[in-house]
Formats: sequence, C-alpha cells, structure tokens
Amino acid sequence: MTRPASRGTAQPLDGTPRERVKGKVLAEYFHRCAVRDVTRMRIVLYGRAGRC
Repeated sequence: MTRPASRGTAQPLDGTPRERVKGKVLAEYFHRCAVRDVTRMRIVLYGRAGRC
C-alpha cells in the first residue's frame, strides 16, 4: 500500500529496503499509466515508455 507524496510519486507505507528499491526502479525505468483509488487503496499501473 502506498500514500501519495508531494511530488506526485507514491511512497511506501512501510519503508523497508525492498520497497525503497522497488520505488526507485519504478521511477527510473517506468511511466505511470493510470491511477485508481479503491476503498482505502491506490492502484497504480506502470508501463515502459510508449507502452501505456
């Protein structure tokens, strides 16, 4: 689960090393294609450039 951050990127609720690495990889290599809020959760769909 994530919470919105001020710069438009989601931040993990648990700051584990694994979640921090996942966030860095998503930010560096993928683009956010879609976002949907569903009952206290945010679902974010990521895709490679040009594949959203």
